[in-house]
Amino acid sequence: MTAPMNTQVFLALATVAWANGELSADERAGILSAARTSGYSEGDLALLSKAIETPRQLSSLSLHRLSALDRVFAYAAAAWLARFDGGATEQAALQALGDYLRVAEEVRAQARQAVEEIAKLPGGDKPDRYDLVKLREVLERNMKAR
Repeated sequence: MTAPMNTQVFLALATVAWANGELSADERAGILSAARTSGYSEGDLALLSKAIETPRQLSSLSLHRLSALDRVFAYAAAAWLARFDGGATEQAALQALGDYLRVAEEVRAQARQAVEEIAKLPGGDKPDRYDLVKLREVLERNMKAR
């Protein structure tokens, strides 16, 4: 990725992470790792870290700032993040995020499949080693093929 990803993507991830009322260390690490991988500077990471410390509502997200790929990536990355706790609350939050982002069910299924494929890569089951760049590349390729 050449330019840092839209902050709204990471704030969307935080809405799912906070679904059970807390932000776990793995969820926090996952969000910040994703931002770091996308090109965020240390200063930007500090700002994001502060922003995700407080639960937020989906309605606080600025959809007009998100491209179609950003929306699908936000959903997919949230699906990856929801794997850490995997509870019903996170799954409901993931469903709500997909609805809010207007991601079609067929695309959600493809996104979840891509998340699982990337997780199977060496070290892919660890928050700090999951290849979010590869996930975005797979999603972009899938969107172009549609």
